[in-house]
Amino acid sequence: MDNQTSPPKLVVSVPAAATEHKVIDQLLNRSLATKTIRFAAASRLKRRKSLSYYFTSILSLYVIALSLLPNIFQLSARQAQFLLAVTVVISTFIIILSLTEGAEDFSAKAETLRSSAREIQDITFQLSSIRGSSEVESKVIELMGAYQKILHDCPSDHSDGDYRLIRSRQPNLFYGYLETESKWRKFTKRLVNRIISLMSEFAWLIFPMTISISSSVLVYCVLRFSWLHG
Repeated sequence: MDNQTSPPKLVVSVPAAATEHKVIDQLLNRSLATKTIRFAAASRLKRRKSLSYYFTSILSLYVIALSLLPNIFQLSARQAQFLLAVTVVISTFIIILSLTEGAEDFSAKAETLRSSAREIQDITFQLSSIRGSSEVESKVIELMGAYQKILHDCPSDHSDGDYRLIRSRQPNLFYGYLETESKWRKFTKRLVNRIISLMSEFAWLIFPMTISISSSVLVYCVLRFSWLHG
């Protein structure tokens, strides 16, 4: 049997340098996005805590003002009872709001996310400086492991609203996002993400604002139009 020599196989390979650069770029974009989102989340939680304190203080002053109204206006017994009921309801709501907001511990969560973002920032600095190094592959694997460990060790996480906020502000941080879209679609998607992020951040204010406005309208009608008089 004659020995036949098989033709050489054609091997197509991607240059190692190009592959390494792509992996570095993807990891760098991901770490930059996560870092930016977590800084934004920490700022949001700080705002939430401040707004909660301000709103609780305003409601407390509102209750004090309601309790002084019988000394300023000549009210009937039914009107005085109505003001007392409104005062009790709002006071109860203040207690519930204070307890729930305090249990969330927004300051600790904000500091945790800020610390996590700083650790990820160190990884982005290292990723930016390893190009051309003789041990790129091993360093990329090491930094990928460090990145995953930071995410795993952080007990708090950013919300979908934080994610959408950064997608609307800095879409270039998300690899391939909006690259092939038209200008109008880019504008629309960024606007939608921005609106959703705002709704997500301030949705918790809907219930207390509803109680405050509705009670204020009722008190105004009682005093202005003499509701429940007599």
